[in-house]
Amino acid sequence: MPSEVSPFRFAELAPDDPVGRDEVIEALLERARNGRFVLLTAPRRFGKTTLVHRLRKAAGKDMIVVIADLQGVRDLTMLARRLADAWRSLPASLPRKVLDHVSARLASVTAFGAGIGLRAPDPSDPAPLETVLEVPIEVAQRTGKRVLVVLDEFQEIAPIDGADAIIRSKIQHHTDRVSYLFQGSEESILLGLYDHGDRPLFGQPERFRLAPFDPTDLAEFVAARFRATRRSITTAGLERYIAATGGHPQRAMRLADAIWQRTPERGQADVADVDAALAAAIDEASVGFADLWGALDHYERWVLGLIVDDLSIFGPQADAIGLGQGTARGAVDRLRRKRILREDTSYAKPALAIIDPFFAIWLHRTASARS
Repeated sequence: MPSEVSPFRFAELAPDDPVGRDEVIEALLERARNGRFVLLTAPRRFGKTTLVHRLRKAAGKDMIVVIADLQGVRDLTMLARRLADAWRSLPASLPRKVLDHVSARLASVTAFGAGIGLRAPDPSDPAPLETVLEVPIEVAQRTGKRVLVVLDEFQEIAPIDGADAIIRSKIQHHTDRVSYLFQGSEESILLGLYDHGDRPLFGQPERFRLAPFDPTDLAEFVAARFRATRRSITTAGLERYIAATGGHPQRAMRLADAIWQRTPERGQADVADVDAALAAAIDEASVGFADLWGALDHYERWVLGLIVDDLSIFGPQADAIGLGQGTARGAVDRLRRKRILREDTSYAKPALAIIDPFFAIWLHRTASARS
């Protein structure tokens, strides 16, 4: 077993470990420089956070990038405080007057609702959020630099009454100095914030959907990391690896690590090593997959079974098992909301794909699970 540290990190992809995406980063930077609003969507564990940290690094000293994690926000007050937390991480290299101004602004946000008798803040009070939303334009004016605000897991604001209206009322006046990147994992909810004419953010952002890793970029990355640690992997092994992961960022790093762990220094991994590492990784996840499968209704199971067998959910096989078109569409919608299915746009005609390639392989191999 290797005694050195694996070059493949899968718990959290590192910004300094790039696998392609250069065109996406340049496109996002170009929009940011021009004051555009951008919506970035992708399934969980697809590397959105890593991409944003690479974006901040690529922006250099010409742009101030602030990233706010909105995961778990439940009301306007919590949203305001989460944004305030993000602004507390401004670079210490900024002018002291700017940092002091931001600190004073954030102190006023914290003070809302803390009056006589230490009353709890009113979660529906818009004042703290309105205050903290002015910070980006103030920082931009005081530094002379463009500011990019990244609102991560932005779908979390969907059920908060009035949040999107307050946000739009402020940011629509900032575009000459401030840009906004909205990103999240719940595509159906995110699009609901922007696709309906009665929503305040209707039609605002340009959309980007983060795709799986490009196969060529991923193969080059893995092969280079093996070489850097005095190991190698055969061409056939790489091909099997790419096919198994489908370019899923987290699963790709997970399997690359498993293969690397099986390969001794100056050794070479082949197809058999890839298959053994894949089997071990899927076996490790099998309990979770079984629980996931058990929580699905039989229509959702039928849809997944047809997809893993490369059959149409609207074809004769679907008719033979009693899966009507309306029922199939309903099951697909539920599976997308559960983050099990996504639309694969890599083909001329978009198709449905199971997000987790390991789950897809588990389904294909576990015939009893689909009976």
